[in-house]
Amino acid sequence: MTIDTKTIDTQKIDARVRNYDPNRMILLSDFEIPQLDRRRIVRIYLPADYNTSSKHYPVIYMHDGQNVFEPELCISGMSWQAAEHLDSLQAHGEIDGAIIVAVDNSPLQNGLGRMNEYSPWPCNTVSELDDWNIKRTLGGEGEAYGTFIAETLKPYIDLHYRTRAEREFSTVAGSSMGGLISLYIALNYQHIFANAGVFSPAFWFTEASLTHFIRHTSYDTPLSPIL
Repeated sequence: MTIDTKTIDTQKIDARVRNYDPNRMILLSDFEIPQLDRRRIVRIYLPADYNTSSKHYPVIYMHDGQNVFEPELCISGMSWQAAEHLDSLQAHGEIDGAIIVAVDNSPLQNGLGRMNEYSPWPCNTVSELDDWNIKRTLGGEGEAYGTFIAETLKPYIDLHYRTRAEREFSTVAGSSMGGLISLYIALNYQHIFANAGVFSPAFWFTEASLTHFIRHTSYDTPLSPIL
């Protein structure tokens, strides 16, 4: 799925205000992550014509679900406004609709739990990083989290919603640590995801391990990274 956002007037979308259709937002408030023995909120936003058509749609799986739709849940007070932008793209005929599936990040360790889940490898001890004083190692749960996205969440979504389940129509996307785990999932599950949105990725978190992983990963199928 290729999107040309140049035709969309993003100035009309205020990231501080919720502008999406609440009737198309589905909240799964207690979704199990069996690989990590945890439960999480999963937010699903359906295309404008989902309930009036029989079409099947591409799916975009996003991390940091609190930031994807709801400005009041974001630290900055401004969300991705993903629902509004996809609605605008569909209304302008740029896309034929897409389903967004956003998984909330971990609330553990006062928010640092997202670093555990969004990196398959531990980082250097945090005390070795320039701007951190917390003396603990973070990261290392990303492999289990990636398995959850690919082998638990995606099959559930494909079963319960009208999706185009083929890899060509499956995208994983995120920013910062979410960008790091998106790249990992896309490379580790190339047979499932053909597209990756890797925005402002936190490659610094575990640069050596990530570089080794990329260099030793075979590319059997083409990927469409969105950087």
